[in-house]
Amino acid sequence: MKVYLASWFSSKDERNKQAEELRAAGIAVTSRWLEETAPPNSKLGDFDESFLRATAQMDKEDIQACTVFVLFTVDPNNGPCHRRGGRHWETGYAEGLGKPITIVGPRENIFHSLPFVAQFDTWEEAKKYLISIA
Repeated sequence: MKVYLASWFSSKDERNKQAEELRAAGIAVTSRWLEETAPPNSKLGDFDESFLRATAQMDKEDIQACTVFVLFTVDPNNGPCHRRGGRHWETGYAEGLGKPITIVGPRENIFHSLPFVAQFDTWEEAKKYLISIA
């Protein structure tokens, strides 16, 4: 099984730890954005247009390569604001490709209530599920 981890860029270090946990369980992680050398607090304006295009294309390819798409969410009423929203675009793209979607955290919008979306409150619950279906 191959998993894509979608999250806000500033959570990159935490997602890398979770990617390692999945790899240790024999699950491949296709999220190359986790290997980017840019600091977690980078802004879009820190990069030129060609880098942004190439990175977006890489993310699309990584989503295409996964068998399960995993989205990390925050409480929309109390969580920090993640303005860029790339993870939501990625989720729609994954759904359009027919990828099963797993959410770690609360449902942030109405689309997270669709029947093909598996939702877990914690990473440990989601990880156990992913290992069980691998």
